[in-house]
Amino acid sequence: MKKKALVLNIFIVVCLSCSMFAPAKPQLINVLPRETDVPGWLLRNKVAFQKQGAIESVNRVFVLFGVKDYAGAVFYSLSDETVMVTVELMKLPSSFHSFGLFSFERGFDPRAVESEETRFIDKDGAFVWKGEYYIRVTSNKPGKIDEDCFATFSSITVSNIAAHASTIELPDYVYTFSESYSTRDLVYYVMGHRLLPGSKHVFVRKKTIQQKERYVFFIRESASLKSSEMYNAILSSTRPSFIITKSENILMGYTRGDGTRLVFISLFRDYVYGVLNADDVDDGSRIMHRLHRDLTGYYDQDK
Repeated sequence: MKKKALVLNIFIVVCLSCSMFAPAKPQLINVLPRETDVPGWLLRNKVAFQKQGAIESVNRVFVLFGVKDYAGAVFYSLSDETVMVTVELMKLPSSFHSFGLFSFERGFDPRAVESEETRFIDKDGAFVWKGEYYIRVTSNKPGKIDEDCFATFSSITVSNIAAHASTIELPDYVYTFSESYSTRDLVYYVMGHRLLPGSKHVFVRKKTIQQKERYVFFIRESASLKSSEMYNAILSSTRPSFIITKSENILMGYTRGDGTRLVFISLFRDYVYGVLNADDVDDGSRIMHRLHRDLTGYYDQDK
């Protein structure tokens, strides 16, 4: 009995020792930049929210993507007190959720001064995802702020949170239709895309096909039955209705999208996929065959 008790005591001591040395997760408000980090700027105020209603009052999109913890700080310039910079730091359930929000805010904006897998800077601000954390730096007068200033505020925040952020891990299917295993040309629409009524969790990738930029999309479900349900939900919700056709062995539908462009959609196992900007029926059919080959190759790799 004494031996068992001794072993148990040793186990408890080891566990306590591990917990003592494990880095504690910080309160977000405490890792925002300080005045001493940014010469020429004074801190006006800081806020922190964990309640969904309060976070939604800041930005409803944050809640849609799963933000659970929010902190923000406002700084004003010593040289011009009307110019302010807002630094926002958010914690999400996973790096996937953080990436989703980052990609949605980045969009396919061609005005980027700097664009990487995890960081995007343009004239309006800096946007970064680091593991399960998302950072955005904006200004009330972006025209009076240079991009280096945005980069400085974001880099300080990233540095402060880096030790606590998890390793970036995204599901393999996120890279569907990518030839470079990249997320730089990918946007995640958690509540669906406007050209696909009834949809949810839509990924749209900008991809060059036949020497033209195409916006191809995919929805990956957990099973074929669920993908069929999503496919049917989109077909039944879209107006004008999809015209169903078959090309070789691919059953597909198409309808009018933006302007004269056509939206094509099809189903393959647990994927709903298609293109949002086909030139015409023949063009859309060729694109769908290309995407189908890509998906077939993806599944062949799993064998």
